[in-house]
Amino acid sequence: ELVANPARQKDWYGEGCQVEILSQDPLRYRISMDGVSGEMETTLAVPGQRVVTKSLSHDMGISGVWDTRFLATP
Repeated sequence: ELVANPARQKDWYGEGCQVEILSQDPLRYRISMDGVSGEMETTLAVPGQRVVTKSLSHDMGISGVWDTRFLATP
């Protein structure tokens, strides 16, 4: 939930992070931190298993696609 939910990015990155939800379908959001902001899109979300996000802004210092998979641990 922490990584998969853009509204909780502040919990992951700290108080310097701001998130604005731009649309729900597709899930697009603007994330701002350290004086830089950019738009992201969640292209796939399987709760508790996998989240795929991509950068829509090429000038925010990072770009690409992130495929995050969650593994259950005993």
